[in-house]
Amino acid sequence: MPVINLTATIPGGQSLSNGVDVSGGLFVRLYVPDQWMSSVLTFQVSSDGIVPYRNVFLHDGTELKMEVVSPGSAILIPELMGKGLAFIKLRSGTYERPVIQPAARAFQLILS
Repeated sequence: MPVINLTATIPGGQSLSNGVDVSGGLFVRLYVPDQWMSSVLTFQVSSDGIVPYRNVFLHDGTELKMEVVSPGSAILIPELMGKGLAFIKLRSGTYERPVIQPAARAFQLILS
């Protein structure tokens, strides 16, 4: 199966990326930009990219987050997390405490 490379960009002065359609494959890897101002990474999802995006929580009520996201790193996405996604947004920080990025930050999302 071919690898699909998509981009999600958090604009400068913002904390939330554009929505990206990841329904064309299994979301397997995330490349963090070299200039990333380190923070927790959280997510929003939508079933069609039109209805409101929703913050993602685990079954115990805690927000799904990647705690340590280093600049220039590659993150392997667990298969269970990558399945069944349609549209996704990336957030710097949490929904309660977003972290503004001083400049645009482009993430590469890899689908397989």
